Amino acid sequence: MIITDSIILLTLSESVELKFTKEQLISAVVVEEFNPITAELPISTLEFSIINNDDRLSMFSGEYYALLSERLPILVYERITEGDDPVERLIGKFYLDSWENVSESEFKFRAVDLIGVLETTAYDGNFWSEPTSTKEILEALLTSINAPYSIASEVDELLISGWNPPGTYRTAIQQICFAAGICVSTSRSQKLNINLISLPSLFYDKRIYDSQKLLKQPIELQPLVTSIELIAHNYSQDDNIETIFEAELEAGLHKIVFDKPYYDITVEGGGYIPVLLASEDGTEIVTENEENIEAGGEFVFGANSLFLDLTEGGEVTVKGYPWKDNKKSFTFNETGVTEFTKRLDLKIENATLINSTGAPTILSLLRDFYRIRYNYSFTGIPNDLELKTLIRTNINSTVTLVGIIHKINRNLSVGNMLQVDTLSVVPVYVPPEENPFRKPRTGIALSGDDLIRQNMFRRYA
Repeated sequence: MIITDSIILLTLSESVELKFTKEQLISAVVVEEFNPITAELPISTLEFSIINNDDRLSMFSGEYYALLSERLPILVYERITEGDDPVERLIGKFYLDSWENVSESEFKFRAVDLIGVLETTAYDGNFWSEPTSTKEILEALLTSINAPYSIASEVDELLISGWNPPGTYRTAIQQICFAAGICVSTSRSQKLNINLISLPSLFYDKRIYDSQKLLKQPIELQPLVTSIELIAHNYSQDDNIETIFEAELEAGLHKIVFDKPYYDITVEGGGYIPVLLASEDGTEIVTENEENIEAGGEFVFGANSLFLDLTEGGEVTVKGYPWKDNKKSFTFNETGVTEFTKRLDLKIENATLINSTGAPTILSLLRDFYRIRYNYSFTGIPNDLELKTLIRTNINSTVTLVGIIHKINRNLSVGNMLQVDTLSVVPVYVPPEENPFRKPRTGIALSGDDLIRQNMFRRYA
């Protein structure tokens, strides 16, 4: 008999860790989400309630209660017991976002994954005038805020250039990954995992059998996207100088963040030391006379900022030459569209890291993604599933789907029951008689690499 339950570990300090198991958990739900093409960067969440019998967590006099604060790390595990050897598998790492006393003995906690933390961290923006390795850009960005990450080696070959506007680190990473055609997930990990995109077609990672699913399996056909317009951004130097900032400032250190990219920036006004950002980690900034100013660890600085250290108050004017955005449109029109088809036309115009070189590749990726129209869901207990997994399953005796998991709702208080949402296609298998280069095979492959993939096509015999 297999028994599944959950463990939640909340770290209060280096020496204090609270462990919650089924005896304390009233309810616990993990909602994991992921966008296959990084058109957005969803935040995964953890919500759980506990019965508290420990006076140290009392809101009136508890020493542990005083240690509760935002961003405390929380690890979530599923424990699978079969016989005498329980196995613990990581579901994910979260960070405390809020908590409340529902009653004197009941606590409710809410936490977000690393992407949720990135949403609260300000990003100044950056600009790359030449094609630059996506991996190098992401490494510099994530290292600057000490965010744990793993980047696939293939990402190093992908080059991007252009403007990443000010916002949050979440939006900055989304812009970079969308332009490079890569995806981001925190599923079953303590770090940000960045990999190449895999969309469902013929091949899959795991098969889900009918015995692993409950009866209710809704499926929805999403609307047909009739056209996609992608605006590419190609930057060139403009020779018309602009006033970036002009104001009366008091003595002290001032930070100016640009709302678009500039070059050859000048500062006019008395009593200042112009400071141009030189480091990505935000801890040390180099001035024109090569003296260092300690910026401290409270803020994170990008390369799109100017610091002014004014020895006395006065009017300051900052001028510079802008990088001109030369836009070009790339369009895909779906085939088979008639005058009676309900149109759904998409336009993507703010992906400012996509230039004319990379636009055709990204447009093809968008075309393939929006052709995946079956939103198929099922409930079951296949515990080892995670986001990004490509699955194959049957929805009746005649229809087979191959889909990518983009959302998992885990009810940890009910044996880790899963609600799984997939974006799926009906795989198109080409019979041998329609493709003379494919030879029918019989029997079952018993040796060689990737036996699952070898045996997928035995149906053609």
